[in-house]
Amino acid sequence: MPSVKHFLLVFDRSESRVLSEQSFVDADKALAERFRAERMHRDRPEIEVVVLTAESKAALRVTHSRYFQSLSALATPAKKAVAAKAQAKK
Repeated sequence: MPSVKHFLLVFDRSESRVLSEQSFVDADKALAERFRAERMHRDRPEIEVVVLTAESKAALRVTHSRYFQSLSALATPAKKAVAAKAQAKK
């Protein structure tokens, strides 16, 4: 069975960017660091602190791409769908 890593991300929702990223082999250490980071950012509701588990950083970028894409890139599929719907009405 492939080994997994635990990735701690501190994400700024208002800027749509990862502020910090750490990887851990030990889940307990990852969670302890998560709780520390949550305490550090508790007065900033725009900051999201998560621990995600994946086989690799590359896999994480696929399964949780919203953390690694710009707001513009995330909005592109919705923009295309709206444009297609408007075109279909013509």
